Amino acid sequence: LISGTADEPGIFVVGLVASNATGDSTDHEITIGIGSEIIGTDSIGVEVDVDLATGKAVLRGVDPAGDDAPTMFAKSGDQIFIDVGFFKDGSLQQIPCTQVLFTLKEYEGEDQLTLTSGVTELIGGGLDSRFRTMIDFDKVAIDNALSSYEGDVRTGFLGLGEIEWCYSYGDSNSVPLSAKRSTQTFRVALDRDLI
Repeated sequence: LISGTADEPGIFVVGLVASNATGDSTDHEITIGIGSEIIGTDSIGVEVDVDLATGKAVLRGVDPAGDDAPTMFAKSGDQIFIDVGFFKDGSLQQIPCTQVLFTLKEYEGEDQLTLTSGVTELIGGGLDSRFRTMIDFDKVAIDNALSSYEGDVRTGFLGLGEIEWCYSYGDSNSVPLSAKRSTQTFRVALDRDLI
């Protein structure tokens, strides 16, 4: 018996047997493909996974080599979409996120070199929900910071990144309240654009 709504994308193989008065038929295999709603639209975004328990942010499928290793890579002038997903106990969660912000600093206590506009788009749905925003690595601000790191082979530095998200909460019979939370600070490798 197959019933209900698929809650996970994937390819599934099921066996089908027909029965009647003369007995059972031979097993017939049927392959069922369940696609994610974000297939086709997620290819432009860099998927960032945020662990709700620890606040740690990592690129999907990339495990930094250590605490000081970069989590994200960009060049001066890049405009990168990030698709932020929130995980609890290893599973992607659907949370009532209203805004995602990203900021970058050269050093703690310094001015922000970039800050997203806060425009956030929900992509996917249900258990595939991610929240997309665009990071504009402002060429003028980043190049000014990079001028302190001139090199013959590479002009770059490791900056500090952070993602903040706002979400609504409360009882459905009252006006929603809002709260915000941030990731742990992570390293972002920034280089001068060669083009």
